[in-house]
Amino acid sequence: MERPPIIVVLGHIDHGKSTLLDYIRKTKIAEGEAGGITQKVSAYEVNHHGKNITFIDTPGHEAFSSMREHGIAAADIAILAVSAEDGVKTQTLEAKNEIEKNHLPYVIAISKIDKPGANPERVKQQLLENSILLEGFGGSVPWAAISAKTGAGISDLLDLLLLVAEVTELKKAQKDETEGFILEARVDSKKGIAAAAIIRAGTLRRGDYLTGNNECFRVRKLEDFLGRDVAELAAGRPALVYGWRAVPAAGARWRASKDKIKVKLPVRPDSPRKLPAEETTGDSNETIAPLIIKADTRGSLEAVKKEIQKLVVPGVKIKILAAGVGAITENDVKLTSAARDAIIVGFNVKTEKAANNLAAKQQTTRAAFDIIYKLSEWLEAELTKRRAVVEIETVLGLAKIIKLFSQTKNKQIVGGLVLDGRIAAGRPIRIKRREALLGAGEILELRQQQSQVGQVEKGKQFGALVKSRHLLAPGDLVEIFQIEKK
Repeated sequence: MERPPIIVVLGHIDHGKSTLLDYIRKTKIAEGEAGGITQKVSAYEVNHHGKNITFIDTPGHEAFSSMREHGIAAADIAILAVSAEDGVKTQTLEAKNEIEKNHLPYVIAISKIDKPGANPERVKQQLLENSILLEGFGGSVPWAAISAKTGAGISDLLDLLLLVAEVTELKKAQKDETEGFILEARVDSKKGIAAAAIIRAGTLRRGDYLTGNNECFRVRKLEDFLGRDVAELAAGRPALVYGWRAVPAAGARWRASKDKIKVKLPVRPDSPRKLPAEETTGDSNETIAPLIIKADTRGSLEAVKKEIQKLVVPGVKIKILAAGVGAITENDVKLTSAARDAIIVGFNVKTEKAANNLAAKQQTTRAAFDIIYKLSEWLEAELTKRRAVVEIETVLGLAKIIKLFSQTKNKQIVGGLVLDGRIAAGRPIRIKRREALLGAGEILELRQQQSQVGQVEKGKQFGALVKSRHLLAPGDLVEIFQIEKK
């Protein structure tokens, strides 16, 4: 039996991937996304000429590369979107390499042909220069010029996808065992842990036993991509699966069956590495900045960690106390109570009222963002505030005391000669007698030939008002220095 093809949409950021799917679905998902950037993996179904097609939308931002890889692994066919305005970019070629590495057939969508600066012919030439040989130009890669704004060429693109699917002969096997991929996972405060999955083979039913993410459980609830309760979903379709005891890793494989014995054996270990909760970045002799990270999904959490690992703030070492999926809770804030200068950062999550109240009481630094680069900018600024203050001492000059003129309490008027460098008013001094440190003080005023001056150079005599609890004597050496904090 034929099954719906699973399509992944790839390409450079802002090359129209989300807007394309938006037009196909006749919804406004792209406009509702924070900053106009897709920062999650989403799967949708559409119908074209009576045939279903499943689309996976992936983030274009570089931080979400692992999420794109999960989408590619689950797909049958790829669309590589290239803007007719901007042309081929580095990320375009990276996506093309990922497609070829996974041996996926693909279709080129030359997007934004409605833009004033659009030049599809130039884009075709750039594609040829980068070994992407289009149909009609000496190659076999299908292509369509489209506008997600006007709808021009969209029907042609969908026709091409169905044609490629027909050529690749996608089939749905009739068997008891079902298998697929986890695209994303999140914590629903009312329904529990929900995993967005793609069914690659078989039929997933409510009540089936599912093995994945190192656990075996019974599917408690099953929803389609619109969030509607369903009893079963066939191969090629996206699903929301409930019943997990722990948030599964994005990209993890799973299998299911009505027979518990058949799924008891572990799924082959090709899921992404599960990161430990506590990690550190930076060198050993630095200020430690304890950090708690919360995100809406496992994929987002991986992306946020990846961005944080790129931050380099001299003098600061990040220590991740905890990282998880879901809202910022009171327990998260309690974790910071014993950690000095701790930070809580959230991505696409809310902060519970009790957590807000406790954080305000403890004066815990916290913030939540829905755009990943804004999170990085804020965190970098917070880390910069925590940089270790280093005092750097610079010796400015050395002088010899020739005569003590008068002394009142801790203030003395002396005469002397600058032996090296220069001396300056308002600077701290160290007093040495017979090469031993006598004490410290400060030059309050300097005079030269009865005139008040700011500094006196090497080889010149001077008069000075010195503040020190140690009585100066002829022959004492005075070392003038300054301290800078960096």
